[in-house]
Amino acid sequence: MKKNKNIDQTSSHTDRSIDNYVRDQIRRLIESSKTDCYASISALLGRSHSYIQQYITRGSPKLLREEDRRKIAHYFGISPRDLLVSDHDHVLTPHPSHSQMTIKPPSLPPDVSEERFARNTAPMPFSKTWLLQNFQLSLDDVICVIIDGDSMAPTICPGDQLLVDRSSALFRDAGLYLMHAPNGGYTACRITLHPTHGRPILSHDNTVYPIINDCDWNTLNIIGQIIWFGRTLITK
Repeated sequence: MKKNKNIDQTSSHTDRSIDNYVRDQIRRLIESSKTDCYASISALLGRSHSYIQQYITRGSPKLLREEDRRKIAHYFGISPRDLLVSDHDHVLTPHPSHSQMTIKPPSLPPDVSEERFARNTAPMPFSKTWLLQNFQLSLDDVICVIIDGDSMAPTICPGDQLLVDRSSALFRDAGLYLMHAPNGGYTACRITLHPTHGRPILSHDNTVYPIINDCDWNTLNIIGQIIWFGRTLITK
């Protein structure tokens, strides 16, 4: 039995239209976000940093798996149907009470590559109730970062996940702070005030790093105060 070429061509055209629609939707979601990039969404899916960029710009893969599209829809808070995914599966769909939220990473710094940025960032789900009960802050001010330096070891070790309150970008109280590193990326340190003249003192729990006394406030590029950190103890 001969195939109808017109039917095959129509089906192929429809498939391409669907692929382009989903690709454009994801591209618009990323480009309209102030905190996301191709690399961070690739990290969300557990893929290499260039995975989503290749999908958007080169069409490879041709179409994202339903599971990946559902994750992206859940992350951006849209209906899975907007990315042509059935929303009957409620596993990754937000609960009606909206008790869960995904803490997003900070925006991509201009002097940091997307590859390095992807290593230091990953969206993380948290309970809104837990955040509001334990921290007096606006949820819009919270970002998540994966630290890769050892300046605060053994308190904070490479690979630890940090929650950072950006509303504390200006020093308020002695504590642990996340700062922009001079060579790009992020660094953690402990900031206290000198008891006599009140100027900041930067110290690290790793004794290899020196204590910096009498710092100039203008040289401190503080991102925010570290309010929580977590660590993976067992990996597959």
